[in-house]
Amino acid sequence: MSEDQAAVISEQLGRLKDNIESRFQRIEALINHQNEISEERLRALRVEVGDLRKAKDDHETRIRSATEGVTQFKMYSGLANGGSGLLSIIALVKSFFGG
Repeated sequence: MSEDQAAVISEQLGRLKDNIESRFQRIEALINHQNEISEERLRALRVEVGDLRKAKDDHETRIRSATEGVTQFKMYSGLANGGSGLLSIIALVKSFFGG
C-alpha cells in the first residue's frame, strides 16, 4: 500500500468518524427534545389532575352544603306545618264550644 492510498483511506476514515459523531449528536438532540416534551406533558397532566381534585372537593362541599340547607328547610317547614295544624285544632275546638 502506498503512502497516497494510506492518506486517502485515513481521510475516508476521518470523514466516516465525523459522520458517525454528527449522527450520534443528532440522535442525542432528538432524544433530549423528546424527553423535554414528555416532561412538559407530564407536568401539564399533574396540574390537570390537581385541578380535578380541587374541583371534586369543591363539588362535594357544595353538595353537602345543599343537603344541609334542604334538611333545615324540611325541619322548619315541618315545624311550621305542625304549628299551623295545632292552631287549626285550637280554632276548631274554640268554635265548637262557642268560645
